[in-house]
Amino acid sequence: MALVPAVAVRWLHLLAVAVAVGGAGLTWLQFRRVADTSDETAALSLAESYEWLFWLAVGLVALTGVGNLGAMAPAIPTEGEWATTLLTKLGLLLAFLVASVWRTLVVVRVRSATGGGSTTSLSPHSLGVLQWSYAGTTVVLVTLLALAEVLAHG
Repeated sequence: MALVPAVAVRWLHLLAVAVAVGGAGLTWLQFRRVADTSDETAALSLAESYEWLFWLAVGLVALTGVGNLGAMAPAIPTEGEWATTLLTKLGLLLAFLVASVWRTLVVVRVRSATGGGSTTSLSPHSLGVLQWSYAGTTVVLVTLLALAEVLAHG
């Protein structure tokens, strides 16, 4: 892989990860703030926007991640700690993506249940589910990021 495209692919990968992690953390904090301010409309709007950005970022991470692995292809270890870490990361990623589909569907269902209008009233249960789903998203993404750091730098 030529140097400039390889660097561009890695930067795009990092940018997409930053959007996914930062957006999840921001959305989690917004839902935590709702308990104090009752600004449910802004939190739900942010969640909707984040879901679109999240799935775009996941697509970019997948494409650029495959590109990064392809650049390493001849030297990728098939056994040992590195291979075990990679398989752990990919397994966690797969489980996380399944859970993320659920999270997206919860946002869609809550938004449709509230009518999608400018005045939103979330039940305490819905608010809790959304808050914990974005907290979990943030924690899992940070864990995946830590595994990626181990894979990149040992």
